[in-house]
Amino acid sequence: MKSLGARAVAWGLLCLGLPALGTWLAGVGLPPLWKFPPEVREIGEVGFSPGVAWAYWVGMAFLFAWLLKRRPMAVLPVEPPGAGRFPWWGWMGLLGLGVSWWLAWSRFPWFSWGQAYTFTPLWVGYVLGVNAWVQRRTGRCPLLERPVFFCVLFPVSAGFWWVFEYYNRFVQNWIYQGVGVGPVEYVVHASVCFSTVLPAVYSTAVLLESFQKLQVRMCGP
Repeated sequence: MKSLGARAVAWGLLCLGLPALGTWLAGVGLPPLWKFPPEVREIGEVGFSPGVAWAYWVGMAFLFAWLLKRRPMAVLPVEPPGAGRFPWWGWMGLLGLGVSWWLAWSRFPWFSWGQAYTFTPLWVGYVLGVNAWVQRRTGRCPLLERPVFFCVLFPVSAGFWWVFEYYNRFVQNWIYQGVGVGPVEYVVHASVCFSTVLPAVYSTAVLLESFQKLQVRMCGP
């Protein structure tokens, strides 16, 4: 157990320390990387390559075609029967998702004050909707069966995505424009938004597992 903990600490130090070490060795100043909210650095215009885009999409199309044509196992399990009506809280989640999406992308001047806060209710609505769909299909719902696990997923998800934000300080794969808030508000708001990532991914995985024929295609010989 001690060796496992020591290895985890060692891996954590390597994952977090190597980017900073590489930046230091390259002669790039580190202080701007730690500023909250993060500074938007000028990286120039990013070009678009039609050839790379077509190669990517053609490759993905061949991959999915290969997965769908894989030989299934001898006996296909029966799809789980519906367990009843779509629960009311699922409809509420889908309603919240739709309203949040509409407000996020409509750019209404009267809602400019709240547009930055539509991300979290949108994804919470998605999590509720997907769990309701699982309940409808299988009669079982991870959100209701494992409430403690789901509650723990939210803070774990926030910490998980902050690691990606840390890496992004070095590579600048994405930027946030119009932040305009102090460091405390930025960290709190970002953490709340990041907390929805793993619950959404986990809920989607459980939903896909309920399609047994799809699982046979993916796992068959």
